[in-house]
Amino acid sequence: MRRHTRILLTLLLSAPIALTAQELKPSMTLRECVEYAQMHSPQTLSLTPQLESMTLSEQLAKQAFLPNLNAGVSENASFGRSQGKDGVFRDISSANTSFSISTQMDLFQGGARWWSLQKAKETLKTKDYIIADVMDNIALQTTQDYITLLLAKQMVVVAQENLSLSQQLLRETEQQVEAGKLPIGNRIQIESQVGQALLTLKEAEVDAERAMRLLLLGMGVTDRSVVLDPPTPSIEEVSDQVERTPLSSRDPLWIRPATRLAEVNATLAEYDIKRAKSAYWPSLSLNAGYSNGYYYNFGDEAIEKMNIPFKDQMSQNGRTFVGVSLAIPIYNRGQVWGQVRQATLQQLNLRTQYIQKSYQDEQNLLLAETDLRKAEEQYRISGENRRLTREALDIADLEYKAGRITTYEWEQAKNKHIQAQAQYVQSIYTRLLRTINLNYFYTGVLDF
Repeated sequence: MRRHTRILLTLLLSAPIALTAQELKPSMTLRECVEYAQMHSPQTLSLTPQLESMTLSEQLAKQAFLPNLNAGVSENASFGRSQGKDGVFRDISSANTSFSISTQMDLFQGGARWWSLQKAKETLKTKDYIIADVMDNIALQTTQDYITLLLAKQMVVVAQENLSLSQQLLRETEQQVEAGKLPIGNRIQIESQVGQALLTLKEAEVDAERAMRLLLLGMGVTDRSVVLDPPTPSIEEVSDQVERTPLSSRDPLWIRPATRLAEVNATLAEYDIKRAKSAYWPSLSLNAGYSNGYYYNFGDEAIEKMNIPFKDQMSQNGRTFVGVSLAIPIYNRGQVWGQVRQATLQQLNLRTQYIQKSYQDEQNLLLAETDLRKAEEQYRISGENRRLTREALDIADLEYKAGRITTYEWEQAKNKHIQAQAQYVQSIYTRLLRTINLNYFYTGVLDF
């Protein structure tokens, strides 16, 4: 089902490391997070009962060809007067014990059991699609959460740079205030800006904390004491890796597991139609059994002497029967026609769902391609804007030290650079995530 192709996460993913169910460490790579999530994510909870139900359905379909076996035992007692052969009423009490064993086997039911078995077998083969769909969804969601965490951590770095630049301006302003070149009000204004930069840093740290918790929850970790601090490559390393990694070519034969499952279910619905039509045919069954009983009368001595011994009754009262029955459907108030029609409509509904999923896949593919082109354009423009704002800030810093621009003008240059830096960081990780998604839609490969 899977083919190995080149994926774009060489930088973020290390060599595979098998994780035990309890092993968690702060510096987990994306590969490790995905493997752990695929073992513990709440999305996997439905797999076990679903797959077990499919296996059970096949077993029951096979067992439907076997005969059934029933046994029964009864005990009856009667008390009071009854008339004997001589016409005299006497106090006679009696008891009888009977037992039976019978079997019934359907010889022919129009192929209903056969079609049920075939569908159960084919349905069991779809378990790979079910598992792959869940695993792919977990991997994609974990990848998105992981990259979101890396982005949040990188935004903390940007906020730290913002604070560092504001503190640098404060130091330079304090020197000029002490030298009498600037009024004390300028220092107070810059101190306010430092406080705002510190607040922005704290907000970025909280966002990173929230991104980490969301990632852990998606992995099935609810313990608030667990901390995840994955290695964060520099923005230059991520940018270089993204640029050097080509986009995979589209595989026209690959279909998403969920869509493939919808296609198979639409095909399997044909068995339900055949099973419903089998009710038009006569049914033939075989019945066989054995029964026996023991009778005993209570009363005076003469009556009890008339009781036949147990051993003799067992040999005399035994009864064996064998029979074949044929049921020919003539009129059933349209029940069979209604069942056939319902099965046909269900097949049409499943085919419609498959077509809708196919269109949805094409729509997702188109959106992924468009989003990637947009992300690449944003990356290119934001990278150039970042370079220009950095040069503008360096020039503004020299001019501020020379007294040719005001504090406000320096702050404006700094804010433009920080904004450009944040947009550049955002564009890199957006482009990375868009490429991962498009590679999956192209090839279905998430090679961790």
